Amino acid sequence: MAIGITADQLSIGYPERPLATNINVHVGRGEIVCLLGPNGSGKTTLFKTLLGLLPTRAGHVAIDGIALQALSPQQIAQRIAYVPQTQGPIFPYTVEDIVLMGRTAQVGLFSAPSSMDREIASQALDKMQMRHLQDQVFTTLSGGQRQLTLIARALAQQTSYIVLDEPTASLDFGNQMKVLECVRQLADDALGLIISTHNPDHAFAVADQVILLHEAAITAAKPPVEQLTSERLTALYDHPIEVVTLNDGRQVCVSRSGHH
Repeated sequence: MAIGITADQLSIGYPERPLATNINVHVGRGEIVCLLGPNGSGKTTLFKTLLGLLPTRAGHVAIDGIALQALSPQQIAQRIAYVPQTQGPIFPYTVEDIVLMGRTAQVGLFSAPSSMDREIASQALDKMQMRHLQDQVFTTLSGGQRQLTLIARALAQQTSYIVLDEPTASLDFGNQMKVLECVRQLADDALGLIISTHNPDHAFAVADQVILLHEAAITAAKPPVEQLTSERLTALYDHPIEVVTLNDGRQVCVSRSGHH
């Protein structure tokens, strides 16, 4: 049995608007696959297709060797957790309430949380170093704290894989680094993660494999140092970008236009 999330010859989009075809993706446990692409390229649509929220237009998706269409929505949620971009609920839920929502995948929508569910939620908050805020109202948190809470909710779901849709969007630099450190730690704990970002430097920082999505085409997954070249990034974002190697061997992206 193939272990991981696998998409073969996948086409994504909508009846009136196809977005990309011939997508081949594999996300193994303990691995971070980073998806880069400009706005409107189909990153979120790909995620929704992998989560079974949108039907495939062609090809197929499997989770640990089981075809996605053979799984119920709850069975999918028991295998893959989803972390959306930072959002605030309408009602004033506490941080603990938000994290406990992750347990519905395992125990059902209308089940009251048990003492075990609360312990699992507490452990997830501990993992994100957010336990001290468990009684705080979610809408009063900073952007970074909200994102860490949503990751804790995904952890409470107790899945093998997590999909993160631009988890660093709208965060300041410090909170971006905190989220990326958490993402890397989760992979070290043998979770498989697929993450989208607009910042190729983040892919250099945490990704094992990188996929580029652009103009209805998707590149084969490659390590960041192979995938993220100046030429490819310039074409991807329609802006002159140069990949620079620092003295310590790390690579970063800089703009080639404007002031030097």
